[in-house]
Amino acid sequence: MGLPGLVGGSRYSVPAVYAGKRVWLMVSRGTHLLVLDAQRQIVAEHALSQRHGTTVLIQEHYATLRRTSARTTVVLAEQFLARFPHQRAFLEGLIAQHKLNPADQLRPVLELADVYEAASLEHAFTTARTYNTYSHTFVRGILEQDGTVHTASSASVNSGGSGVFGIGAPLVHADLGVYQRVLEAVG
Repeated sequence: MGLPGLVGGSRYSVPAVYAGKRVWLMVSRGTHLLVLDAQRQIVAEHALSQRHGTTVLIQEHYATLRRTSARTTVVLAEQFLARFPHQRAFLEGLIAQHKLNPADQLRPVLELADVYEAASLEHAFTTARTYNTYSHTFVRGILEQDGTVHTASSASVNSGGSGVFGIGAPLVHADLGVYQRVLEAVG
């Protein structure tokens, strides 16, 4: 739940994967609250509480927290490879970059797999390898930008074309002008 939405003095739950993330709240039809993610996708919907100061919970939002998740890197690595057998290079890069405790990076990556389509995750792992950046925050950023959330009929990500050195061209789109303006202001 992280920081739950506060509307009209009442609190509303969000899925655990959005804990600590910015979400947008929108009252719909005057009776419902829609919780939107960074891509403006609906991640939760609640009936507005008629009582001030209540906490409105959806039990499924806590399902991932109640599960006993693996604690050791060995078990997490086995789970990762069972889910993504062609991503051994990503796993090895993650373990190499986070030698002290790779489980702290791997566990959130596996939690993202509960929310996003496999094709979106594969794309994010490829992008991470391209930029030699193996962290759950980098993977989450790619997914929030271009990822497809699990739905009944999700379209897969097209990863056509080849980029530099035969590595697939990343489908990352970012306005680098923001960074340019920061550099110009500082320097």
